[in-house]
Amino acid sequence: MTLSVDLFFSFRSPFSYLALPKTLKLVEDYDLAVNLRPVYPLAVRVPGFFKKASPNFIRYVVLDSTRVAQHEGIPFRFPRPDPSRTRRRSMSRPSSPTSTA
Repeated sequence: MTLSVDLFFSFRSPFSYLALPKTLKLVEDYDLAVNLRPVYPLAVRVPGFFKKASPNFIRYVVLDSTRVAQHEGIPFRFPRPDPSRTRRRSMSRPSSPTSTA
């Protein structure tokens, strides 16, 4: 009998990334089906979250995710440049080149 598990995954969350090796190991070791359940990033799900959150929230996420990665032996760093910031900047640009003629 195949067991199944729902994996609620945010492509923006470092903790989702860090959960992948253990999830893949479970799939490999057991008759397990993973139902990928993508979720919106926290800032999209809860507008204004970062304005209301503790100023230490982001620092804690960085420290804790780095600590988990080191403990699990998972290569880890935050992307540079941050894709969310890059995307926000690109959204403010014209979608097509302007004509100079």
